Amino acid sequence: MADLWMDVDTAIAEAPINLLPLLDDTDFKTKEESVVYNAAGLDLVWNFVTCAGAMTQTAVTPTDTGGNYDWVNQGNGHYSIEIPASGGASINNDTEGFGWFTGVATGVLPWRGPVIGFRAAGLNDLLIDSAYSATRGLTGTALPAVAADGAGGLPISDAGGLALDTMCAAALTAYDPPTKAEMDIAVGYIGESGTAQAGAAGSITLRAGASATDDLFNSMAVVTLSGTGTGQARVITDYNGTTKVAAVSPDWTTNPSSDTTYVVIPTPPAPTATGSLPRVDVREWLGSTVATPAVAGRPSVDAIAVSGDTAAADNLEAACDGTTYNIGGGAVVAASVTGAVGSVTGAVGSVTGAVGSVTGAVGSVTGSAGTWNAAWDAEVQSEVDDALVARGLDHLVAAAVTGTDIVDDSIIAKLVSKSAIADWDSFTNTTDSLEAAADAAFDPGVEGVDVTQINNVTLTGSGTVLDPWGPA
Repeated sequence: MADLWMDVDTAIAEAPINLLPLLDDTDFKTKEESVVYNAAGLDLVWNFVTCAGAMTQTAVTPTDTGGNYDWVNQGNGHYSIEIPASGGASINNDTEGFGWFTGVATGVLPWRGPVIGFRAAGLNDLLIDSAYSATRGLTGTALPAVAADGAGGLPISDAGGLALDTMCAAALTAYDPPTKAEMDIAVGYIGESGTAQAGAAGSITLRAGASATDDLFNSMAVVTLSGTGTGQARVITDYNGTTKVAAVSPDWTTNPSSDTTYVVIPTPPAPTATGSLPRVDVREWLGSTVATPAVAGRPSVDAIAVSGDTAAADNLEAACDGTTYNIGGGAVVAASVTGAVGSVTGAVGSVTGAVGSVTGAVGSVTGSAGTWNAAWDAEVQSEVDDALVARGLDHLVAAAVTGTDIVDDSIIAKLVSKSAIADWDSFTNTTDSLEAAADAAFDPGVEGVDVTQINNVTLTGSGTVLDPWGPA
């Protein structure tokens, strides 16, 4: 430990050369009080050790006045020397560490100076120069300058401002250690472990201290942890407690050896009516508290993405809740179903609402279609009406058709036109209709009609010209 401390990187005006008074080398007790800077046989050495443990020794030549290493007689056999911060010919105060002088002169016993510690001035100010603090002892230390339990102060175990007792009690209350039953289950899941004695294609010889009970490890998993064949897991099909050989299935990819470490892990118990599997209570997912499910025992699932696709998750949600595609039943709200539909088999309960279009080949629809609603009747009627108009067939039944025509040479056109190419345009209903033709045949105002036979029967002349069927 240093005998005294000084600031590093600072010029030292008077660094002590000797720890005890210099003594005469003849009687070993008389103080040498007149040793000068250039005394005969004077040999002065500066010994220095850095904080990293590196030691150096440097010869120093004292100066009288106005130099870098001025020698000063402090009286009573004590002397000091000047040490510059930098620029000196031999030593400088520019490194943290520990230093001391050793020396000898003619007629003077060898001496050693005090060990001087050199460190940052700020540390010396805090640890030596600064005033004492009632709350933290030395000012400037890392301790807070406030009373214990005060705001920003150190907590203490009482009912003070920081209430350390209350906080500790709350922490202990919140701590939920596992029960003995839970620990038994956890410990039970490591059935056996150690270093194998040997291994073969379909077996592993467990350590000599393994259980002597036959079949104890049957159906359990044995996992190789290190050594030959590490990183394999197999099911134990048979265990011999005498030989410690555990037969495994399937065979090892790399056979274990005597340097293979292993662990035998029991399989979980089979479920029973009362439930023998360990209970798992999920309280958090990635640090977030799990919401209480709407139905007890059935965790709520929120699919953020399906195969990394957030849009697919949205579509899945829409399909499940019926807002767009109702997989579970009810209305199918869709603008169109496009592409080939192979077949729809089985009873279809009902389809309500507007169906925009179904395009592509529809293989077959078998089974009962369920209920046919009034909206569909109106749609079918509208489609039939449009088809009749498109083919011109509405002329047969419509009361009046404006700006339309019958196709030339059609059956209807040939009934009304004698042209080579039957044309409806040549038909005038006031003169060419059946009624108009009948009226013209028997109209007394029409001349040049001489009827002599009807259906190959010769008419008699008993009637008038104008009424061949009239009375004679």
